[in-house]
Amino acid sequence: YSTFIKKLMYLFFLFIIIFIYSIQKNGIPNRNNFRTWLNPDVKLDDVFSLSLNLEVRFDDQFKMYYTEDNSYDFNEKKTIRVKVKGLNYIQKITFNFPKNTRPTHVRIDLGVNKDQKVFTLDTISLGLNSDRIKIPPSSLLEYFEINNQLRYDSFNHNLKVIHNNSQKYYAPIIKSKGKLFLEIKN
Repeated sequence: YSTFIKKLMYLFFLFIIIFIYSIQKNGIPNRNNFRTWLNPDVKLDDVFSLSLNLEVRFDDQFKMYYTEDNSYDFNEKKTIRVKVKGLNYIQKITFNFPKNTRPTHVRIDLGVNKDQKVFTLDTISLGLNSDRIKIPPSSLLEYFEINNQLRYDSFNHNLKVIHNNSQKYYAPIIKSKGKLFLEIKN
């Protein structure tokens, strides 16, 4: 009688293990199993965007100013804000411009959190849908200028924040050069 119960218990546990395995395999999707299927007849909106692949260690809020008249006259009317979660790895931070907007210059304020010490840059890309310009870290200074609150370490691809008590504002900024939007125009 006891061997029968042992065999029954063995079969029961074997059944439970197979059941759990099959649920993980088929029944409950994990987030890596999701796929997005797009109807090829549906045209996505043409939205110009700029993406920073950047490591940001502390929660922050980035702001991007843009112009459409080839000037550097940035103002609050043409800004895009993005909340950034602090992570210890590269993340994609995307600024989507309003529909039918084609910027000529951008200025990106790299947050307001004074705890930031360094940003590690992977790439910057911008453009319309899949037609994009990708800027590797080695070409950053060809397309963008940095203000005096940043130092660029081209070997490690870091933008180091320079904290200076004599400065009135905390404002690490990168601003596009004309070369960037000449390439976008072409």
